[in-house]
Order: sequence, then C-alpha cells, then structure tokens
Amino acid sequence: MSLWQRKTLNDNKQRRLQEKLQLLEAKIEELEKENHVLNRQNVSYEEHTRLQKSLKDLQRRHNEFRSLILNPGIPSLNPVSVTAAPGPAPRPGLSFLLLQ
Repeated sequence: MSLWQRKTLNDNKQRRLQEKLQLLEAKIEELEKENHVLNRQNVSYEEHTRLQKSLKDLQRRHNEFRSLILNPGIPSLNPVSVTAAPGPAPRPGLSFLLLQ
C-alpha cells in the first residue's frame, strides 16, 4: 500500500470519526435540553398525590351525574314525575332545569 493510499484511508477514517463526534455532541445537547424541560415541569410527590385524588373524585362525581342524566326514572330525583298533575305534558328538558 502506498503512502498516498494510507493517507487517504487515514483521512477518511478521521473524517468519519469527526462526523460521529459531531452527531454525538448534538445528541448530548438535545438530551440536555430535554432533561432541562423535564426537570422544570416536575411536581412534588404530595402535589401529584393531591391531583390524583382530585381526579378520582371528579371522575366519581361525573359518573354519578351521568347516571342521573341517563336514568331519569328515579322518582326522588325527577321532580316532574313526582309532581305530575293533569295538564299538558312537560317540555323535554324541563326536569333537567328543575334539577338545577
């Protein structure tokens, strides 16, 4: 192998290593930025627990409200059916307005 060929191979290898180094440095910078953003958004364990409890309570209340809306046949919760009097039929949505 001639000196010129060795020099060319060496230059190519050096160029590939330089490109690899630049890619790794860019990846490190990207990961550091991502880490900075994640650290800035962290919440304490207590805050996370409080928010989880609040979420579960809201989900429970939503499900209760939803069951009331979907099952209007419960007499104690539907004032129109309890106070049904002779006369015109109640308008749709009136029982919902009375519940408010």
